Amino acid sequence: MSENQRIQKIRGFSFPKVAWFTKEHIEETLDYESRDGDIIICSYPKTGTTWLQYIIMQILSKGKEFPSFHDALVNVVPFMEMTGKGPIDEMQGLRIYKHHYPFDMIKRNDKAKYLYIYRHPQDTLVSAYHFFQSVRGENFDFDQFFEEFLTNDVEYGLYLKHVLSFVAHKNDENLLLISYEKLYTNRKEGYLRIAKFLGEEYYQNLVGDESLLNQILEKTSFDYMKKNLPVERPNAKPEESANKINFFRKGGIGDGKNALSPNQIKKIRELANEIMKGTEVLKECRPSGLVVSETDCGAVGSGFESQNGQVSKQLFQENVMATEEQECKIIRGLPFPKAPWFPTKNIEDTLDLVPNDGDIVIASYPKTGTTWLQYIVLQIVSKGELFPSFNDCLSIYAPFLEMKGTSVLEKMEKPRIYKHHCPYNMVKKNDKAKYLYIYRRPEDTVVSYYHFMINLGHDPPDQNEFFAKFLSGNIAYGSYYDHVLSFYDHKDDEGMLLVSYENLLINRKEEVLKIAKFLGDEYYQPLFEDESLLEKILEHTSFDYMKKNLALIHPDPKVEGGERKVNFFRKGVKGDGKQSLTSDQLKQLKDMALEKLKGTELIEEWLKD
Repeated sequence: MSENQRIQKIRGFSFPKVAWFTKEHIEETLDYESRDGDIIICSYPKTGTTWLQYIIMQILSKGKEFPSFHDALVNVVPFMEMTGKGPIDEMQGLRIYKHHYPFDMIKRNDKAKYLYIYRHPQDTLVSAYHFFQSVRGENFDFDQFFEEFLTNDVEYGLYLKHVLSFVAHKNDENLLLISYEKLYTNRKEGYLRIAKFLGEEYYQNLVGDESLLNQILEKTSFDYMKKNLPVERPNAKPEESANKINFFRKGGIGDGKNALSPNQIKKIRELANEIMKGTEVLKECRPSGLVVSETDCGAVGSGFESQNGQVSKQLFQENVMATEEQECKIIRGLPFPKAPWFPTKNIEDTLDLVPNDGDIVIASYPKTGTTWLQYIVLQIVSKGELFPSFNDCLSIYAPFLEMKGTSVLEKMEKPRIYKHHCPYNMVKKNDKAKYLYIYRRPEDTVVSYYHFMINLGHDPPDQNEFFAKFLSGNIAYGSYYDHVLSFYDHKDDEGMLLVSYENLLINRKEEVLKIAKFLGDEYYQPLFEDESLLEKILEHTSFDYMKKNLALIHPDPKVEGGERKVNFFRKGVKGDGKQSLTSDQLKQLKDMALEKLKGTELIEEWLKD
C-alpha cells in the first residue's frame, strides 16, 4: 500500500496533515499536564465527540445558548490539536477541552475527569469517510479508505487499538466510558449518568428540574443540532476560504452495515475478535444487523457514495430485491411487514415510544411464543379473568404496537401491557418498565414462521426459498440470531426477563411463577397462596385450551375488506423443526448459531440435543 498522503507522523503516530493541525500544537498538547478538576473529552474521530461535547456544555451551563457553535468549539471547549495549549491556559474556572489522542500518549491527572466515547467500528468508518471528504473537499476511494482504516495508516491510527487503550482503564475512578449506541437509544438515562460523573450538583440540577432536562434533550437532539450547529472551519487548502461543515451527518446506528460489503463486514469482525478479545466492547462490535437511523431509510444501501458519486448499486439492488420478494418495507434500516395493517406510522411510533414507569413490554421475534407469553401475562395480571374475545386481547388489553399504533396506550389503565417484535437496539427504554423477551430454538422458529405465513392467507412460499431468507435475515424483522442477541446481551439488566419457550413448555408451572415473581410480588403472592388460581391460569394457557378458544379474526390479504380466522397456536411443541427441515438445513442453522452465538449460554441450550 502506498504511503497515505493525508497523514503526518508525529512521535510515530498518524495525525491529519492539514493546515490547522500543526506539529507545534500537537507536540505541546501531548505534553500538556491537566489541572485538578479539568474535564477532558477523549475519542477517536467521528464516534460522537462533538455530540458529547455539546451535551456536557449543556449540562454544565444549565441549557445556555452560545454565541456560535464555532465559538463553542474553539473557545468554550478548545480542540487541543487545533488550538494548542494557549486557549486552555487562558480559561478561567472549570476548564473543558477535548482531543483525539490514545490513552497512552497523553499525560494524566488523577484529579481530572476523562470521558471517552466509542462507537461501532462499521459506523465509525463510514462516518469518518464522509467527514474527511467534507473537510478536505476531495473524493476518496472508499475501498482504499476501508483498507487504511484497518491499519495504523489512517488519521489517528487503528480505531480498535485506540478504543482498547481506554477500555483497559475502564475501572479508573476518573474515567467514564460512553457507548454511542447506548447514548443514542436512551439519551435521558445517558445524560443523567454523565451528569452524575461530572458531579452531584449537575446531577441534582437535572433530577430536580424535569423542564431543564427536557430542554437539554431538545437542544442536543440530532434534528436540532443539524439545523442550528454548523461550524465554519478553515479549508484544507490555505488559499481557499472557510467552508461550512456540519458535524452531524445522520446521527444513527447501523449506517455502516448498509455501506459495507459482506466481506468488509467480515474483515472488521475478524479484526475486532483479534484485538478486543475478552472485552465487553467486543459484544458491541458484533455485526448486529440491527440498523437504526434518524431518517426513514427508504432503501437499504443508501449509506455511501463512491468516488464518482454513484450509490453502491449492487448492494442497494440485492437488499431491495430481497425485501420486495418477502413483501417487506425498510424502515430505519430494518425489514418490516409490508401488509396494510402494519402502517409505517404505527411502526415509527413504536420505535419512538418511551415506555412509562411500570409498563410491561413483551418483546420477541415472530413465532417464538409471543402470543402465548402475552396471554400468560394477561392471565397473571388479571387473576385468571376471561376476556370477551381474543381480538380484544391483542387490540385492547395487550395491543400489538406495530399493528395498533401507540395511541391506544393513552387510554389504558396501569399496568399497561403491550408487545412488539422490534430488536432491542431499535426501541427506546425505561429502566422502570419491565421487559419480557421470549426466544425459541431457530429450527422450530423458522418452521412455525413458514406455516404462519400460510395461515395468514399468503400463497405458500417455496420452503427452500423461505429458509434461505430466514437464514440471511432478508425477512420481516431481520436476522433471528441478531434479534435474540440484541436482548441476550441485556439478560442481566434488572428490568429484563428472558423466557425460554422450551423451558416454558416443559415446566409451565415453575415458569409461570417465575414470570409472576418478575412482574411483582402482588402478582406472585396470589398464585403462591391460591393453588386453585394457579391451576386455573395453567388451564387457560394450555395449548389445548388456547387452540380451541383463542382464534383471531384477521384481515384476509386476498380479499379486500375480507376476514379470516387465524389460530396463533399451531402445535405448541418442541422439535418440530427437526422433523421438517433437511439435514443440510439443520447444519446451516447450527453453523450460523456457532458463528453468531459464540460465547453465549444459548449455544449450550440450543445445541445440547
